[in-house]
Amino acid sequence: MTDSTDGTVVLGAGLTGLSFAFHYGTGTPIYERESEPGGLVRSLLVRGCSFDLAPHLLHLRSEYVRKLVFETLGLEAAQVERKARIYCDGRLISYPFELNLHGLSEQMREDCLRGLDTIAPHGPEHDAELRTGSYEDYALNTFGAGISRHYLLPYNRKIWDTPPRDMTCEWMRFLPAADAGKIRRSAYAPSDEAFGYNSAFYYPRRRGIRELPDAFAQRLPNIHFNKEVVRIQTTERCVHFSDGTSVHYEKLISTLPLNRLVALSDLPQSAQRAADLLEYTTVYTINMVVRGAVPEGVHWIYFPDPEYTFYRISLPKNFFPRATPGDEQILAVEVGCRRDGHDWSALVSRVERQVRDLGVFDLDGHCFTHCEKLPVAYCIYDKQRTPVSTALLHQLASLGIYSTGRYGTWEYSAMEDAILHGKTLAESLRAGG
Repeated sequence: MTDSTDGTVVLGAGLTGLSFAFHYGTGTPIYERESEPGGLVRSLLVRGCSFDLAPHLLHLRSEYVRKLVFETLGLEAAQVERKARIYCDGRLISYPFELNLHGLSEQMREDCLRGLDTIAPHGPEHDAELRTGSYEDYALNTFGAGISRHYLLPYNRKIWDTPPRDMTCEWMRFLPAADAGKIRRSAYAPSDEAFGYNSAFYYPRRRGIRELPDAFAQRLPNIHFNKEVVRIQTTERCVHFSDGTSVHYEKLISTLPLNRLVALSDLPQSAQRAADLLEYTTVYTINMVVRGAVPEGVHWIYFPDPEYTFYRISLPKNFFPRATPGDEQILAVEVGCRRDGHDWSALVSRVERQVRDLGVFDLDGHCFTHCEKLPVAYCIYDKQRTPVSTALLHQLASLGIYSTGRYGTWEYSAMEDAILHGKTLAESLRAGG
């Protein structure tokens, strides 16, 4: 890792921007809007409680990233076996839904199995073909009407705030193929088989998820904080900041949301109109600090039922004992909607009432609520997403602007992918790509 002296500039000190500079040249200048590194992967200390901006868990598949994080960066983290639940049919069942039908009422379980009996036989080799249509078609054709109706469709409708018939399956690369035989075998008795990319995760031991970006930042001496971009001149290759300063570049690495990057630039109106077609959800995290009993050892709970405003509640104290200073619990309640469409005060009141009335938690007291909002959280995979994002990325690259990361490429991905995005782009540019 050598210092960068070739006019390369990075916008954003989130994981992708940090990883890019780490792999490209530790002296590469990074300009960050906030006063600390991490982007959305930050933890805040409020009244002695540690809150992530939104629940972030480190799932690792890449051996390279594993060695980078734990050996090179020296991150100390606990490895945790996932214990997730779904609140459905008036009860908590284990995740994933389709492999835990035994936890449902007999009526709902049999409805799910009848739906499975109606689909055409297929194996994993057919999964790619089945994923060429809408997500609704995929769910119905691979899991049947019952599983789709009771869990897959309502849950995904809620988290993406988009009808599943309007979504493609391109976001599903994390999800394994449906296995009808395994579903039937586990319908009447628990299975001990691990499932999914997130069957285990890591979480830092001391200060929350912020320890991961901090470990990168300690090795990068050229990060400039409190630098909010207000304008990008693509012809002059100049970035202007809200404090009146500016910086010229030869190559600009942007981790800003793709639609925001285009809006800040002087690209023609055709590009601006295209960027406006990119849809996304805003996620509101309502952290209720409470006293009382929560499901023992459970890390998060999914809520597919449309009756509830939220799609997930995480219980960080169950995997991060330092989340609160005493015996308090944090209920990190997540609500998503298109383009920042909720009124805060009404939303918080509604969520707090629904949580109290759930019957899942035996609460003795409500200490306080701390709220955070991710303005751009999930990039929606509708039919416009791929052609629009691809065209914009090519247009920007032709001007020496490389938009990367989860939001820079407008994708659904995890922290590990953010690190790999930065590494891959750094290596490509160093090789003359």
